[in-house]
Amino acid sequence: MGKQRIPRDVTQAALYLVRGQPAREKRYREQCRAIEEYNGKTPGGNPARVLPLCEEKRRRTHELYNSRDARTMRAIQSAAYNIGADLPGDIGGKLREAVLNNCRDGRRWRYELLDVPTISRAEFYRRKREFLRDVAQRCGIW
Repeated sequence: MGKQRIPRDVTQAALYLVRGQPAREKRYREQCRAIEEYNGKTPGGNPARVLPLCEEKRRRTHELYNSRDARTMRAIQSAAYNIGADLPGDIGGKLREAVLNNCRDGRRWRYELLDVPTISRAEFYRRKREFLRDVAQRCGIW
């Protein structure tokens, strides 16, 4: 028996996670920047914590790193890295970019409009399904 077919609702949930990745990465960078700029004081000028500044920054960085958004972001990045891992560098990179573009906007980035050499239409969509399955498994929704 082969791999079990991924249910449609799980596929849609994985697609929504992939589509939200740019916004998630932007929020993560903004939060990292806020932690770096943190000076230990509240806007009113009173100390926010009794902890020393470096310990507070370390605690906030640890919380950010272990947050749900950060785990989801890393899971999608790992799954994307595995898309064309078995193909030569240039083809694998083009396939990875094509699958991500197709996931972000499937109507605009159809297979026919993507430049994916030596990959058939069926193979392209099979790899897209594998990517979405990988995202669903890594994020714990399937």
